[in-house]
Amino acid sequence: EYQIPISSIKPMTGHSLGAFGATKGLIDKFGANRVRNTPISEAGFVGAGFAAAFHYESILDGARVTAEPVGVFSPRKESREKFARERGIKPFDSLDALLDEVEVVHVCAPAAYHEEITVAALKRNVHVILEKPFTGYFGPAGDAEFRGDAFPKETMRAEALASASRILSAEQG
Repeated sequence: EYQIPISSIKPMTGHSLGAFGATKGLIDKFGANRVRNTPISEAGFVGAGFAAAFHYESILDGARVTAEPVGVFSPRKESREKFARERGIKPFDSLDALLDEVEVVHVCAPAAYHEEITVAALKRNVHVILEKPFTGYFGPAGDAEFRGDAFPKETMRAEALASASRILSAEQG
């Protein structure tokens, strides 16, 4: 089981008030060595490319105030293992395994998979940060020859709205 290393929880410095100002006044009362910012949630990533790296770095730039990166899933084993190794996080062999361990997931996979991943996460009460576009229509399943520029736009619009509706339904429980 992955555990957050205590070394990643840093004493508070400067004017940081912790997440949502929760530690306001505590440095003065107890001292910077006793007041620590701890993550509110564990974050995972679906996808191991540029967007996932950008999201990972964004969490670090935010001083891990609200999330601690813990793992990554990508269907490509070599990609997830490389991403995990370079960042000291856990590679997960399946989306379900990742979702079992996190409270928020950053969906940084190709847009054609956004709905499937987002619905799976929301049905498990895992919060979702979804890389754009939110959803869309990418052709019939398994149609590698699909060309959006030659497909009826009204059908694509209707399918994209249906996808958005399924995501919202999953979010509403």
